[in-house]
Amino acid sequence: MHRIMVDAYRCDGCMECVAACERRQEKPAPADVMTGETRHSACFVRKNRQGQFVPNFCRQCSSPACLVTCMSGAIQQDPKTSHMHYDKERCAACYMCVMNCPYGMPKPDIITNKSVVKCNYCGDIEEIPDCAAACKTGAIYIAEVE
Repeated sequence: MHRIMVDAYRCDGCMECVAACERRQEKPAPADVMTGETRHSACFVRKNRQGQFVPNFCRQCSSPACLVTCMSGAIQQDPKTSHMHYDKERCAACYMCVMNCPYGMPKPDIITNKSVVKCNYCGDIEEIPDCAAACKTGAIYIAEVE
C-alpha cells in the first residue's frame, strides 16, 4: 500500500503542498496559505518547538478512528488501496471523525458547516497525490508500506 511520508528536515515551509491540496479540494484556492493552513486544504504545515517546519497529512491509518466513528458512512476504506475516501454528500456533519482523529486531520468545513475537509489521497488519482507532487524539496513523498 502507498502512503504519504514526511521528512520534516527537508521541509522549507514553502506551503506548496497546502496550496496544491487547496486547489484540489475547492477550486479556485481562495485563501492565503502563509499561515500554514487554509479553509479547504486537508493538510497543513506548522512549526514545532524548535522552529522546524513539519507538514501534517492524513496518515491513512490501518485502524482509522475517522472510519470507525463515522456514523453516516461518509468515510469508507478502499479495499484495494486501503486509503480512506470521504463522500461529502453522505456526511451528517456530526464531527465525530474530527473529534476522534489523533492527528487532527479531518476538520469542520467552516464555510458550509455541513461537512468536513478530509484527505481523499486525491481520490481518483492512483499515482502521486497533489501535495507530494507539489513538494520540490522531497519532504513529502510516497512510499510502499505493509
